[in-house]
Amino acid sequence: MSSEFNKNDKQTNFNKIIGIVAEKNDAPVYCSLTLNVGSSKVRPVNLCCKKEEYEKLIAPLEIGQRVVVYFYLRSKKSKDGQTWFNYNNILGVSAI
Repeated sequence: MSSEFNKNDKQTNFNKIIGIVAEKNDAPVYCSLTLNVGSSKVRPVNLCCKKEEYEKLIAPLEIGQRVVVYFYLRSKKSKDGQTWFNYNNILGVSAI
């Protein structure tokens, strides 16, 4: 799976999470995918991708489908420099 999205042969390990598709959000710029993860305590995890990746990565998925999502984390500070925002950017998705 990693060879499909890996643009840098120096990095071989990526973050991944396994869960059940709970929600798909198609938006004008940044789309998102929400997974339910965990077994005894289910928690939602939201991951995002740019609009141009939505059709390839998220649209084919079905609600309730079990998937593994490869992603990277990115953070940035707010304009006032007081708050950090974290983004979970999707690299690839596979049904399991």
